[in-house]
Order: sequence, then structure tokens, then C-alpha cells
Amino acid sequence: MEQFTDVEGNWKLNTLVKDIDDETRNQLKQTAEVSNNAHMILPLLDGVKHCGHDEIECLVNNVWKPTLTITGIEGLPNRQGGNVITPSIILK
Repeated sequence: MEQFTDVEGNWKLNTLVKDIDDETRNQLKQTAEVSNNAHMILPLLDGVKHCGHDEIECLVNNVWKPTLTITGIEGLPNRQGGNVITPSIILK
């Protein structure tokens, strides 16, 4: 992941990032007002932090900024493997 993000988790690939226009920012503010800080009500495990400091920042992080989700990896050796050369690795 360090190829794609900086130390703060911001994407380095500018083609994946688009500035938020005024209309979208206003829509996010309205959504935050309606939700009434719902994200702050849910309990979190120890050490888990919210994705932002306020409702708008959380919405921006969850619905506007690019994300990468890996749901499966094929082709990696088991954890006990040492130095291994793999012919291919498939991410899904």
C-alpha cells in the first residue's frame, strides 16, 4: 500500500482523486445534519478510531475519497513459507 498512499493514508495517484465541488459539499453537509452524528453513537473496539473528526469528514472519507478493498488473494504461499517466488498473484 505504501506505493499508493502517503504516511497519512492519502492517495498519491492524483488520477484517483477529484476535488469536491460546492454542490456536493453542500449535499454532504445536509446529509450530516440529517444523520445527527450517527457515526459517533456506535460503540468502537479499543484502539479503533473514527474515519474523521466530524460527520462531514467521515462522509467525505466514506463516499467521496477513493478506496481499495481486497476481498481475496490467490497465489500466495502459506504463512510458514520462506523466500518464495510466485509465478502470479491475483487480487480480487
